Amino acid sequence: MLLPLAQTSQEEDCDTPVYSTGDVSKRAKILEALAPEYTEEARAEGVRGTVVMTAVFCRNGKVTNIRVIRGLPHGLTEKAVESTRGIKFEAAQKGAEFVSQSFRRECVFSLY
Repeated sequence: MLLPLAQTSQEEDCDTPVYSTGDVSKRAKILEALAPEYTEEARAEGVRGTVVMTAVFCRNGKVTNIRVIRGLPHGLTEKAVESTRGIKFEAAQKGAEFVSQSFRRECVFSLY
């Protein structure tokens, strides 16, 4: 099951200008990112695939503006969003100023 394009999670938006990776002098640095967990229902159904999202490393230290581009059923999309929301990072810089930076994340779910 695919979700509609650009589905917004229940998340706050970053209230500062957001720059692309190419527009910053120092990219945001991920300090900690946990892989999303498989749900038991998805495992039982043999669901495999990739959840694709865009989001913002907001200069306030939170991951915001999470948009699901492609999702998966049985709670996997929600697990991917939850793990993305929990990423710890050092904010990007433009010159000496800390700024917000957009990014894309793909969470691959596969069974072995």
